[in-house]
Amino acid sequence: MLFIFAFFSVISMILVACFAVAVLNVVIRRETAYVIEERIKVIVDGRKELTGSLVDRVSGCQGPASYSRKFTDYLDAAWPESQSLVSVLPKGATHGVSSTWHNTSSFAGIVADRGSLEIRSFRSVEREGCSVTILVRNPVDASFLEQLSRAAGLQISSSKPVLLGPYRAAEGIRGEIEANFIPGSRRPVPVVVIARNWQTGQLEDWVVCQVRLAIRGQ
Repeated sequence: MLFIFAFFSVISMILVACFAVAVLNVVIRRETAYVIEERIKVIVDGRKELTGSLVDRVSGCQGPASYSRKFTDYLDAAWPESQSLVSVLPKGATHGVSSTWHNTSSFAGIVADRGSLEIRSFRSVEREGCSVTILVRNPVDASFLEQLSRAAGLQISSSKPVLLGPYRAAEGIRGEIEANFIPGSRRPVPVVVIARNWQTGQLEDWVVCQVRLAIRGQ
């Protein structure tokens, strides 16, 4: 009886240890993707604050000529591929940055616009005699993701955006197990963000890239 008890105790300890290793592996591997996901969220929040700050710097109803270059240079210093727009239109005129589902004075978030992902932020303020609008766009592309991954010590395996559903269908159950549960697996981990479909307004889960820990010397 003592032998049987000891045998099953050892087996139980091995099973618990294996489970703990699997859970730890999931946490560590998901943490690599979580770093990028959180950095993107911070950038979205920063863009929201930025557009609010910039629109306040446009005094009265002056034309954008004296502001566009200053704002563009400021944004390019942080993100070379960012695109900015400063427009001053007659009061009541459409600013052209809202969608049919979204017709308010401000927006900040990740949008999926005909298959392309970008961080889009705008702020429009109605003033006496005019409407002032600031629009900032950052493509969520390979260059953007490479910059984020290098800063986090990660390596991008693929930067082609794909909806989460088709990604899981392509990977299959075996692929998900290898990516999340197999210790030491070299299979990359997906970075998932929630994007707003700019045409329909629906929220969608997108895999923006796949990452793994960078190997020294590469």
